[in-house]
Amino acid sequence: MYVIHVSHPELFGTPDIHSVHASPSNCKAQAPDIMDRNYLVQHKRTNPSKKKKCMTKRWFDVLLSLFALIVLSPIVLFTAIFIKLSMPGPVLFKQVRIGRYAKPFTIYKFRTMRLNDSTVSVTLSNDNRITPFGQFLRKSKMDELPQLFNILKGEMSIVGPRPDVPGYYDTLKGDDQLIWQLRPGLTGLDSMCYPNEQAILDHEADPEKFYDEKLWPDKVRLNHWYAENRSLWMDFKIILNTAGLLLMNSQLLRIGGDETKGRY
Repeated sequence: MYVIHVSHPELFGTPDIHSVHASPSNCKAQAPDIMDRNYLVQHKRTNPSKKKKCMTKRWFDVLLSLFALIVLSPIVLFTAIFIKLSMPGPVLFKQVRIGRYAKPFTIYKFRTMRLNDSTVSVTLSNDNRITPFGQFLRKSKMDELPQLFNILKGEMSIVGPRPDVPGYYDTLKGDDQLIWQLRPGLTGLDSMCYPNEQAILDHEADPEKFYDEKLWPDKVRLNHWYAENRSLWMDFKIILNTAGLLLMNSQLLRIGGDETKGRY
């Protein structure tokens, strides 16, 4: 069961457009049957040079995420303790997302909302279930820090398409299935082009419809371009631009031309 759950701008992530009442074990039936997807099977057979680049990127992800966890461990520990002491319930928010090769996995975030029994909710920026500390975590993107563990587990990458809930990436057709080669990212070209995605959704009368019909197709376009043109140098520029947007609200380096700009 999928429930609309629009939350906050995610420089490091996709807004929580849906709350998914599911787990990877019971979502397997929703993932594409990879053996029946000829396009995906064909593209999994990468040549040696591509395989080497993938290994280099994986080592880059592991080393950078380990370094970040070591440096940020005091902040991670303080945040976890503060959440536990300030509101009942778990420290982490867990949700099923679609990952590499369209397989579901569980993403981790720091919990920013009070526990709620509602099964249907539209959560905008001013939702009163978001705690004051949760607002700070969302604004600073610190709620995304637990995804460093997703990266170490091999489920995510530092840079890649932001993972969405079932019903989006697992439904890609034709050449867009090229995106399935990529691990989801902590940041990416799509989130870099839409750093204030929640601000866009906040002003829409029907956020779900706008996301499905406007933002989502444009993010697929951006991620397809990234899949075709990706490199470690591009990843480095995306990381620097993400840092620039966080600290100065501006991008530092140009990536591509008009094809790498958001349309909304």
